[in-house]
Amino acid sequence: MFRPCVFLLACSLTLALVAGQYFGDDGGDGGHHEDHHYHHEPAHYEFHYAVHDKHTGDIKHQHESRHGDTVHGEYSLVEPDGHIRTVKYNADHKTGFHAHVSRKEYH
Repeated sequence: MFRPCVFLLACSLTLALVAGQYFGDDGGDGGHHEDHHYHHEPAHYEFHYAVHDKHTGDIKHQHESRHGDTVHGEYSLVEPDGHIRTVKYNADHKTGFHAHVSRKEYH
């Protein structure tokens, strides 16, 4: 059974990894960089998934896309109290990471 807190932790870790790669995390080398010249193509990807398990009450989805230096995404889940939490987010090099969280009753 996949609990909402585990789902949120996984999403948070995923976002942290994406942000670290995007915003130049030092990669764990303590900030010591050798002068490498790599040519990187602009990143483009899109993924989504959804779970709707009436037996366990596990209901959630996520969608994310990246086009070059811009990431857009959304995820939602049904919380234990029956509300739906939705997080819409975007990130780019100029303005950073932004998230809008909303909550409403599940019908």
